[in-house]
Amino acid sequence: MTSLPEGKEAEQQGPTPEQRETTEQNQLAQEKAEIKEEVFYDGRLPLRVFHLSHNILWLLLLGWNVGIFISLGQRYALQLKITSMRIVVTTGLVSQHVEQVDLFRVVDIERDQSVLDRIFGVGTIVLYSEDKTSPTLPFRIANPGFFAEKIKECVFKERRKRRAIAVD
Repeated sequence: MTSLPEGKEAEQQGPTPEQRETTEQNQLAQEKAEIKEEVFYDGRLPLRVFHLSHNILWLLLLGWNVGIFISLGQRYALQLKITSMRIVVTTGLVSQHVEQVDLFRVVDIERDQSVLDRIFGVGTIVLYSEDKTSPTLPFRIANPGFFAEKIKECVFKERRKRRAIAVD
């Protein structure tokens, strides 16, 4: 039997446990770097978003003070988070309801603005998705044109990253 130098034996045996562990750690770090979620919007919406919706009717019927209080209540009852991977809408003051839609599931994006909405720079974005619990997700937001385009861009990136295709 021929003996190999010590360095040759080590090469034939494969990586040591320490080398395997560092390789696994590097792979996990790369996967985490790829999954990095960029946040575009996180917080409550400006008062003008709610004040211009159906609260104009409250203003006309019950006066300015009631309309303002209803708008404030709606503002604090809704929180919106738009990231590069998902949209999360949280509603409720005492008890909360959270709706989340992953962007790779989004099929279509609709933007709606009335004349008054356009004057004040607000509007409604409606997401149509393949999500079972919330196939349509409407939400009002300031600067809807910017966010609709940003969401559409992220939808394409997420689908490409996950190799997902929409089936009609």
